[in-house]
Amino acid sequence: MVQDRRVFSNDMSISDYTKSGEVSGKKTKTLSDVAKKLKLEQSPDGSIVIDNKSVERITNPLERQFPDSRYRHLGAYKYKLGAAEYDVTRWALSEAKRYIPLLRGYLYDPNPRKRMEAEKWLKTFNAMVVELEPQLQEYTRRLVQAGLVLCQEPDDEAWYFRHSAPCDQPFEP
Repeated sequence: MVQDRRVFSNDMSISDYTKSGEVSGKKTKTLSDVAKKLKLEQSPDGSIVIDNKSVERITNPLERQFPDSRYRHLGAYKYKLGAAEYDVTRWALSEAKRYIPLLRGYLYDPNPRKRMEAEKWLKTFNAMVVELEPQLQEYTRRLVQAGLVLCQEPDDEAWYFRHSAPCDQPFEP
């Protein structure tokens, strides 16, 4: 297991964006579901316990919230929503890809329970990558078509239309 064992402590799920246009996630499988089968315990502070050690909680990357000020220069709701969908999808995809190599390291662990947990989480993260890669491509296409760029200043990050971006080297999706 990862030395700090954070990998198995999250309520992870594969999520979709709602039809209403808001970015949100709907749970499909939580750590609690897995914990019931694996007889994991929950400590009084809410963290999951594996092998009698408290595990730090991490959040579902699809539930990350970016500040509204990041989209303040875009005007129309459809541009704000498009940039928010891109941001969340890009973040979640990078987080999923970050955990996959860590999980693969536990596929040969001598502890069968750890191997089983790693296999389940690896399946979840791989499915997330498969689902999010085409979504990110579509959101990227939309942002490029709309002419949106991200200015990443040390004290502020905000989306702009390419023609009005105040930064010298804006990030283009």
